[in-house]
Formats: sequence, C-alpha cells, structure tokens
Amino acid sequence: MTEPLSRRERLRAEAFAEITELAMAQVAEGGPSALSLNAIAKQMRMSGPAIYRYFASRDELLMKLVVDVYGDLAETLGQALEQARRRRPDARVRAVADAYRRWALEHPGQYPLLLAGGLARGDQPSEIAIASQRAMQHVLVALSDLAVDRPAPALKLPRDDLEAQLASWARDRGAGDDMPWLLRLAIVTWQRLHGHIALELEGVHTAMGISSEALYRTEVDAIIAEATARRQT
Repeated sequence: MTEPLSRRERLRAEAFAEITELAMAQVAEGGPSALSLNAIAKQMRMSGPAIYRYFASRDELLMKLVVDVYGDLAETLGQALEQARRRRPDARVRAVADAYRRWALEHPGQYPLLLAGGLARGDQPSEIAIASQRAMQHVLVALSDLAVDRPAPALKLPRDDLEAQLASWARDRGAGDDMPWLLRLAIVTWQRLHGHIALELEGVHTAMGISSEALYRTEVDAIIAEATARRQT
C-alpha cells in the first residue's frame, strides 16, 4: 500500500501541477516562445528564484510540456483507432489522420510543441522520444493494418542508407521490427500531415482561396494509395 504524502510533499505536488498548468496556458495563448518562468512565478506570487526549486530551467519545464502534449495526442489517436476498430483498414487510417488534424486545430498554441518547442535537436531528451513514439505507434498500427496484404514496397529503399537509418530509429524508440518501408511510410505520413496542418494553422490556404478541407482529403487519399500500392513490375 502506498504511503500517503506528507503535507510538504502534497504542497510541492500542488505547486508543481499549478506551474505546469500555468505554463500550458501561456503556450496555448502565445506558443512556446511565450513560456516564461518569471511570469509564472509572478502569477503565483512566488519569488523568481523560488520557482527554480521546481524546475531547474525553462527547458526543463518546456520538456515537461512537450511530454504532456504528446501524451494527450497519443491518447486522442489511440481512442480514434479503437473507435474505428470495426471499420475497414482505410477508414481506420482516415480516423487516425482526422483525429490528428482535429487535435491540432483545437490546440493551435500547443501544436508547435510537437516539434519539441525549440529544444535542441542534437540532445533531445529521451523522455520526448519515448512520448512521441507512443503517438507514432498508432499511426504505424493503422498503416500496417491497411498494408497487410501488400507484398513489397513500391519504392526500393537503399539498404546501406535510408533503410539502416530507419531501422536504427525504430530500435532507439522501441518501435519494434516493422519493415523499413512501413517506417518510411509512417514518417512520410507524419510529414505530409504536419506540412498541411502547419499551413492551415497559418491561414495560408485561406489566403490562397483554397479549401483546407479539400486539400487535406486529397493528401490522405494519396497516403492511402501509397500504403496499398502493389509492386511495380
């Protein structure tokens, strides 16, 4: 049986949760660049130095937000996949893609955190890699179900280059032994969805007088077509 928290531990946990909540509100309103430990301390009527007893740096707090956002996204994608489990494989892919886009449009301030909110890419914390993989795994499952009868990739991957990199990426993130072409397809799917959503959030399609919805549907159709493509002879 877990021992109850002491009063000091409970107060610390409450402060930790409040800091995180206020930080997420900052990001939701102004994006990752709006995150400010000093502003949070002021809101909580806490001294500037005192807040660093909870988070040693802005990047540490930012990492916490990134992990939380990926967790929320992963839960959203997982629910979409589960709710579509009795539907056709292509409908399940659409359900996951739709859930991803809908989540992004409902969380425009937090969405940039999926790119780690500006944290250095070279030394990205393992916590973020693990959290992002939970979300990616739902995309992999949906695509693998769709492509289960596909005998071979439509594009030959260079074994000494991209294939090896994909295998390494999968091992590092615990993605299992999925075939390199499936991993490539999952990454390309994410790139396509991200590219579309980023432009949609910036209002680029509207400025062009083009329907974001129609463009999005075309993109998902292309993803499904590649996933089900047969080997070209």
